Amino acid sequence: MLLRTPAMSLAPERLLLGIAGGAAWWIVSALWYERSGFTSGAPFSLLPRSPVSSVTLSAVLFWVIVLVPLSAVGIGIARSAILRVSSEAYLGLRGSVLFAVHSWKAWLGAVVIQGVVMLVVVGAAALLWKTGMAVFADAGYLVSIIAGILWLALVACQTMIVPAIAAERTDAMDAIQRAGAYLVARTLRWLLYFAIVSGMAFLAAGVVLSASWAGVSGLNWDRESNPTLQLAGMAMRLLVTGVAVSYWYTASGVIYLLMRRVVDRQDIREIWIESTPSAPRS
Repeated sequence: MLLRTPAMSLAPERLLLGIAGGAAWWIVSALWYERSGFTSGAPFSLLPRSPVSSVTLSAVLFWVIVLVPLSAVGIGIARSAILRVSSEAYLGLRGSVLFAVHSWKAWLGAVVIQGVVMLVVVGAAALLWKTGMAVFADAGYLVSIIAGILWLALVACQTMIVPAIAAERTDAMDAIQRAGAYLVARTLRWLLYFAIVSGMAFLAAGVVLSASWAGVSGLNWDRESNPTLQLAGMAMRLLVTGVAVSYWYTASGVIYLLMRRVVDRQDIREIWIESTPSAPRS
């Protein structure tokens, strides 16, 4: 199933959602790095320079903001991929968008919970460092290590949090707990699945970059002054980012189903299906 993910990510409905997620990524990134308040880390500029500096807190906040639009499109992509894998059913663009809209409390709640946890832990480490006392600085260093481990765990759980909502229509807390339990119970198996999808992604990225270099290496035009080439370059970057977003959430859906089968012994066909109300008897 994992070997099917590159082709599955190119399905029209998933690719369009991926392009929307890629556009959101570029917009948020541009706003974050170009506005002076974000660039200087103004919300956290009063904190001292330490292993947990204002840059780290700003990075956490940026990560949370980016997760909101990516989770919105990712839930539709994951649902479409899960249905395709589990029952060979087709969920179009409209159905994917509607599913994302109807389950907004779950995926948005998952983002908020992760953000609050990370901000509390990182903020606690920064406040301990701010005291300037050696004993508190040592405690802040320990908390910062915990924050780093937690960060890595949450990044790993991204491959299962959104798909858990897509497959089970569960709430935010249950999705995070499922993802964490699967990761702890079968860490090596998750690493194997992640290595497979990452290897295919790097291979595809290498082919695309090589083709792109070969295509433009012979051009003598000045791309900075040519609006057509600028527009083509922007469209290509957006398409590549869209494919990456679609691939990530498609692969995440498959990884979740495989991890659930290994840990909970559930068949991949056992997913949440919206029940249709029966017609009233006359």
